[in-house]
Amino acid sequence: MYQKPHGAGVSHERVEHRAAKVSLVTGLSTLLAVGFQLISVPICLKYWGRETYGSWLALYAAFMLVRSLDTGFVTYVGNKLNYLYHQDQNALREHLASSISGIAVIGAIQLLIGVAVIFSDGIVLLLGLSLNGAAAHQTGLALLVLICTWALSGSYLGIVHRLLIPTGFMYQAAWWSMGFQVIQFTGIILAAMLHFDMLQTSLLFAFTQCCIYLASAIYIRRKLPAYYPWWRDGRPCTGIRDLGRSMLLTASSLITQGSTNGMVILVSALSSPAVVPVFTTVRTLANLWTNVTNVLATPLLPDV
Repeated sequence: MYQKPHGAGVSHERVEHRAAKVSLVTGLSTLLAVGFQLISVPICLKYWGRETYGSWLALYAAFMLVRSLDTGFVTYVGNKLNYLYHQDQNALREHLASSISGIAVIGAIQLLIGVAVIFSDGIVLLLGLSLNGAAAHQTGLALLVLICTWALSGSYLGIVHRLLIPTGFMYQAAWWSMGFQVIQFTGIILAAMLHFDMLQTSLLFAFTQCCIYLASAIYIRRKLPAYYPWWRDGRPCTGIRDLGRSMLLTASSLITQGSTNGMVILVSALSSPAVVPVFTTVRTLANLWTNVTNVLATPLLPDV
């Protein structure tokens, strides 16, 4: 008979009540995301100017495109944790710990891309990140900083965060997701007001990202002590097998990111970084209804 592990409490509240709570937070998060987009544009344009702000948006789009290499794997393992929680706790721990192997492979690929960019100004120019060779080298360094900090902190903790869904902490996870948005928005506004260049901005962004992920890791450890250390009893072969099975999800993620962040890069490369702020603002408003739909559907994930 299944026994719930100590420190992992599933909420017994009604589905409707939980969905309403999570929808409230995710709805607020969506409004904040749109609001942050609309607020950041005039502020960043005032302090940075169109060229620098557009360059940051293109740089961030390139980072998100590289980051999407691990999205499929994180989704696959996260889904596995969701149903194994109710079936086999030992298997759940094995897949959670073994995912480090898959993350290590993906992280190595991401770092190789970052290093390739830093040594090839042509790639930076092709991505629409800069208009001259000197700035291209600095922008390449900035992209490498973002990729390094993500590969070393965000990827694996993204899988650990998935534990919050089946264990009854989806409401709290929604608040953490909002916290990530607030911290990132604050960092970018601060960078713009201080007139930071791309490298300085990426360092500040990476620092704030590491801080919020570290804080969330401490929170999860305290709320779900039964699963810590998360890397215990891992098997590399299990992680690599999961990585292979997640390839279709990764391909889907790359296609999705190509249609969103890839478009930002394309606009920057074919026109100029100065055009990017207008494009991203219009697109945010156009996608508002899609975000509202996600707000209503996401809370039903545990039951699905």
